[in-house]
Amino acid sequence: GLIDREEDQLLRRCDDYINRIMRRDSSTYTLTVLGVEGFLPGYGVYEGGVVASARAGFARHPGSRSFELSRSNVVALREFVPGNRLYANRGTFYVSRFHLAADESSKLRTLRVDPEKGTVSDHTGNAAYGQSAAQIIDALPLTDLDLTHESRISEDESLRFSMPVEIVGRLRRRCRGGKAFKIGQVEAHHLKGQGIELVNLGETGRVKRKELGHWICSICGAAKTPYAVPAEINHFIQGHKDRCGREPVRLALTAQADVDMIQFHAMENPAKGINIGEALRTAAARVLDMGPEDLQLLVVQKPDDTLDLLLYDPMPGGSGLLDQMLGRWPEIITAARNLLANCPLACEAACYCCLKTFRNQSHHEALDRHKALEYLQALDHTPQSYRDIGPQFEEESAGQGTPSNT
Repeated sequence: GLIDREEDQLLRRCDDYINRIMRRDSSTYTLTVLGVEGFLPGYGVYEGGVVASARAGFARHPGSRSFELSRSNVVALREFVPGNRLYANRGTFYVSRFHLAADESSKLRTLRVDPEKGTVSDHTGNAAYGQSAAQIIDALPLTDLDLTHESRISEDESLRFSMPVEIVGRLRRRCRGGKAFKIGQVEAHHLKGQGIELVNLGETGRVKRKELGHWICSICGAAKTPYAVPAEINHFIQGHKDRCGREPVRLALTAQADVDMIQFHAMENPAKGINIGEALRTAAARVLDMGPEDLQLLVVQKPDDTLDLLLYDPMPGGSGLLDQMLGRWPEIITAARNLLANCPLACEAACYCCLKTFRNQSHHEALDRHKALEYLQALDHTPQSYRDIGPQFEEESAGQGTPSNT
């Protein structure tokens, strides 16, 4: 019989996959693979990572054509999510289906998260280090996905839509080494290839209402926007319950990456870390040749209840921006202090001329340029390197051998 639209999409994806692995192209070129895996600087690498496949788009000539969008894991976790709108090839697209594999990597993991504290840990059945108020949610590793065409890009649309999402994270026991610095009395580590796991908890407004996760079918990978009306979501749930045999639930999305970062230790509270991080990132965008999103920040809580601020470079292999920041640290601090002390709008706490951006709207309540200016006083010193940090490797699984002694 005839196959429906979703099955036809799956058939064409399988055909494309077979054709792609049968030919030699730039995606399997040695330097491309090394760049994608982080062994070489990642700028200029437009393949690898997470791939979104669009099966219909607009071109100059009549008719539709297929194309792919590729992002690194860190960037894809923010962009390739249900509900976000993507603009490409003269059209707008949305995430319709994730490519769930049959191997171990596609299995769900249960996590314990606390969006307010920014903590995440594996769920072991007991509340660890003060996380009794945390929520339990199943997490799905971010995979390649399909995009569905929504409409042409309209000239009447003056602003492009980008869905705000809440992301928390944790460090992994893996890095390629680095250097330890003293900036006045502040301890900071510049780490290369530090392993990090990021968790996308869903649309920011709904996370604040404790509605965590994205509507994703864990059997076929179909996704639904969180902005859909309740009747549409109920139809989505019932349809996949009948077809796939399991009712879709809200799932978090996770991604792991090795990134370069500056780790500021022992923040007193999350608000202090957010204010310092946003001030440094905004100042670096003015001093260095970088965009405001070229560096990302995250406040993580460690098992000993201490808070660390992570200012990390999402580009595979690093772009060198963090090295430039440390080399031009006095200029960065001066630019940050000038910005905070002389806001063009002379705002009371923070505005879009100083610290606020669309991406950090989940932290708008914590931003305060006066407090940020006070915090930067302690960082107004030249960074002094005092020791090297050795590489660290984590064991993914137990070996076959037995220990030689107790």
